[in-house]
Amino acid sequence: MNYHITGHENGTICVWNADTGSTVTSRVLRQTISSLIEATDLKRNKLLVASDYSGRIAIWNLTLHSLNPSILVQEGSVITGFHLREDPGIVY
Repeated sequence: MNYHITGHENGTICVWNADTGSTVTSRVLRQTISSLIEATDLKRNKLLVASDYSGRIAIWNLTLHSLNPSILVQEGSVITGFHLREDPGIVY
């Protein structure tokens, strides 16, 4: 997939398709996005994992997105992680 992913101050995740110029957004997180990673699950699906400064963590299925670029499918519900007391911007 030829895409770029951005996280924004209002909790929005945006997947930009570099080939078509189209975008798909999701706003399930509440605060500034603090981390974005791409991962692979046991079924070899590509996943997007993001967290915000409130400690909320969300996962989207990028494999399904590649099959239908007009939607961004969220995997499960949003969970809440734990912050380090010394640096509340780090979720573990």
